Amino acid sequence: SEGMRDFWGASPLNFESEHRHTMLRFHQRIDGNVPENAILFFGASHIQGLSVTAIAPLTVNFGIGGDTTEGVLQRLPMYQSVARAKAIVIAVGFNDLKTNDPNAIKNAVENIQEVIETMPVSASIFLSEIHPVAQMTIGEDLLNKKIAQTNQQLKRLSSNYAHVDFIPLPKQLFDGHQLSNSVHIGDGIHLNEVGYQ
Repeated sequence: SEGMRDFWGASPLNFESEHRHTMLRFHQRIDGNVPENAILFFGASHIQGLSVTAIAPLTVNFGIGGDTTEGVLQRLPMYQSVARAKAIVIAVGFNDLKTNDPNAIKNAVENIQEVIETMPVSASIFLSEIHPVAQMTIGEDLLNKKIAQTNQQLKRLSSNYAHVDFIPLPKQLFDGHQLSNSVHIGDGIHLNEVGYQ
């Protein structure tokens, strides 16, 4: 449905989109210039829209709007900077859950596990909780239940690895079990400046 489309216009699992190809070419150019001990951010539009340099120095944004756990897994081998990263932040999975696939949660968690196991153990890995959507979003009850179930499994998954930390979202983002209307851009999904802060 239109309310569930990605803000950047890319549909989930569309690995042939022009947006994705453009971003991958751009990432390849950046990757060769990433210094040692950088902090890398991987994810979809929630990461692509984030000013990572406001978080820490030597940070690189490898977010691609519309991406999924499978998409991140497929593109990881192209990033040589992963091998020399100090830390890696992973914030992906929302787009996986927008489908009607009954195996969406299982597949997303398995893909993230494979992403973790593809990363070097020398890097600290931070796995971000997936944030819920606001009430104005079409199908928000079902989607938020899937997000909560996925987050529980991701938290358990991260506890299996000494170098992986699960990062819970700050309570200021929530209005009950939904995304607060004060922290998104008006679509019920993507964070505004207040939400990112």
